[in-house]
Amino acid sequence: MMFLRWLEQYSVEHPGDPAPPAEFFGEEPPSGHPEVLWRDLIRSLRNEGLILCFESLEFWSSSTTLTDKGRADLESRQP
Repeated sequence: MMFLRWLEQYSVEHPGDPAPPAEFFGEEPPSGHPEVLWRDLIRSLRNEGLILCFESLEFWSSSTTLTDKGRADLESRQP
């Protein structure tokens, strides 16, 4: 959920620009086993239709954006 919320905020701050997932982590994206887990999570969000992920050769140089389905999922979870 934190990643989806971050994508939503990124889209507000950068309208029309897809978000580079590496920016979610700040200066250094994860490496080793955490990197594999994050890649799998991002790809599963894509497979569920919650985000679009435009992968490049270097995964952390890819870009992502929240879909309408992802926004609806976030809204349904708001208190």
